[in-house]
Amino acid sequence: MLESAEGEGQAVAAVLPPAIARFCDAGVSAVVVVRGPGSYTGLRAGIAAAVGVAVARSLPLHGIGSLDVVVAGSAADFAVRDAGRGWVYAAGPSGGTAVRTTLAALPVGAAAVTVDAVLAPPCTLVDHVMSLAAAVPVALGTPSLSPDGISAVLVT
Repeated sequence: MLESAEGEGQAVAAVLPPAIARFCDAGVSAVVVVRGPGSYTGLRAGIAAAVGVAVARSLPLHGIGSLDVVVAGSAADFAVRDAGRGWVYAAGPSGGTAVRTTLAALPVGAAAVTVDAVLAPPCTLVDHVMSLAAAVPVALGTPSLSPDGISAVLVT
């Protein structure tokens, strides 16, 4: 079973509790959390919730980068996310470190996918729920994270 919860534009306090309740089903065998880059507050809330569920239920916790989620199931050269003020976070199809750059700085002719409507066009808009569904098996194939010492760092 694969479920997602989304609440773009809604308060985290309104979206998170019902989502956590759905994910506490007895059939859940692992927790996957998106590590970022992304909204600092959203990442903190999501990571804290994922750690809480994983620890409380003694489940393995796996992490995946948001750009790895965007590019999952795609043959694009780059995944990009809006970083605000004309900047984007970009990473190649094999993941790696996200870089803060501009769309104009990407190689000419490179195919880029995004889940951020503000970047389409020139980027191809992909469905974020379908991208997440394609990314979960990738995340589950990585070693589980230790919830001990998880911290958030704001990079500007």
